[in-house]
Amino acid sequence: MGGYQGCANLRFMTPSNIISSPPPDAIFDLDAVVNGFDNVAAGNSFGSTGARVGTDVLVMRGAAAAAAQMTGNLTSDNANIQLDINSEDYQAGDYLFITDCETADIFAATNVSTGSGKITIAHANSANTTNRLSKAYLDDAFLLKFESSTFYVMDSGRTNRAGAPLFSLYETDIQGNEREFISGVDDMQITYGFDTSPSPDGTVDVYRDAASIAASDWGKVMSVRIGLLLSTDENVVTLPVAYNQLDGTVVASPADRRLRRRFFSTVTIRNRVL
Repeated sequence: MGGYQGCANLRFMTPSNIISSPPPDAIFDLDAVVNGFDNVAAGNSFGSTGARVGTDVLVMRGAAAAAAQMTGNLTSDNANIQLDINSEDYQAGDYLFITDCETADIFAATNVSTGSGKITIAHANSANTTNRLSKAYLDDAFLLKFESSTFYVMDSGRTNRAGAPLFSLYETDIQGNEREFISGVDDMQITYGFDTSPSPDGTVDVYRDAASIAASDWGKVMSVRIGLLLSTDENVVTLPVAYNQLDGTVVASPADRRLRRRFFSTVTIRNRVL
């Protein structure tokens, strides 16, 4: 879903972002829909207490999968957007995405009506640089929430019976809401499928970590390879069990009696290559 914008490929259409003073994650361009941070250091600002030192962080941005169909045409480019029902529970302050597959805008909703009849969504310049969208959209346009998710490994604040800290994979959304995503995650390491062709052809030529990708080159990333090291919470075996870290290094004599296992998955950034 990185770079998803309804029905258009990111390489051929970049939305107009009219949010005034947007949060850092409210950006949407070829170099920003998927990126990350490699082996984060102590004192980092990811999550409420900081991501675990030495783990990687993944950031993904795009429109939500669920959409609401507009009701009727906009009479002008600054007219309120109308819906029959607020099926996605849009609220004032949400960052929204309107598109008709040819044009798109990202804006902050300044008011969402809650009375009977049609639902109206305003995009006033109190929270946007202008109250005018790129065009007066017709009734073939649809509305989606703009989403940004940051994934990181963090101390859960819990300990096992032996007093060892337990780590989990967490997600923080664009509104700053944090949730525990997967428990029992000791490490996350990510490499990115990179297109090295002088004229990008959408084919992965090499995998690189985030530290090896220049800020202006994230648009050449075509896939993401995610590795997770999972562990049991408690000491479940009678003797320490050797395990492989995500880079293949063997820990022959761990200091505990927990079981650990590696999981890997490679995902294509479909909205960049299709």
